[in-house]
Amino acid sequence: MMPTTGAAQCNAPDPSITTAASPTHSTPRNSANRTAKPRLELVPDDASQPVAPRLPASAVQRIALSAFEVLEGSRAIAQVASSVTLEVARQLRVRRALRTEQRTLHRDARRIVASPGRPHMTSPREGVVDAVVVLHTPGRAYAVALRFELRARQWRATHLTVL
Repeated sequence: MMPTTGAAQCNAPDPSITTAASPTHSTPRNSANRTAKPRLELVPDDASQPVAPRLPASAVQRIALSAFEVLEGSRAIAQVASSVTLEVARQLRVRRALRTEQRTLHRDARRIVASPGRPHMTSPREGVVDAVVVLHTPGRAYAVALRFELRARQWRATHLTVL
């Protein structure tokens, strides 16, 4: 019979009491309790905030090339409208009209085909990416400077300049 302490009796042996009849090694139930330690995980302080989606370099290249093609007249502004803000779309429309007028005055009907280089990107703060892409053409190179901001979980170009 097991010695009891207190008012309640328990059928399981008390691990703190060792007698000649009870072995000193732990029972399977006790060893399971010892190995089931709580796991500690590192959680960043801003864990409640969602992680911003990464802006892929291929998307930066695509938008830079598309904006250049809009200015050259070989692409519709509506095709880049989902990737740029309304203000950038308006600026593209004005610059496209100026470029079209310049080509008309000089009777320049050539179509310029550009190939984008590797984008250079930096993030001055969370949710903002500044990028530049060099577009290579047979006659010269153009630089496209862009600023992207995260709006409604989507990256949009808020500033765009073609040099």
